[in-house]
Amino acid sequence: DKTEPDEMVYELMGIIDKGNGVPVTELVDESKRSGLTDEQVDGAVKILMSEGRCYEPRIGILRRV
Repeated sequence: DKTEPDEMVYELMGIIDKGNGVPVTELVDESKRSGLTDEQVDGAVKILMSEGRCYEPRIGILRRV
């Protein structure tokens, strides 16, 4: 069974983040390599933010909570 896009993006954020957050562009690139579309990544980030699982400390940078 396929992992939900928001879970996939959340996991990728954890892998990519080396302590300074994740550039959105890098997250989109990595997510596309995993088979997601721009729309799925955007939707997943919105879900994660609305659930309080990630935030945007600076424009274009995301961090997991």
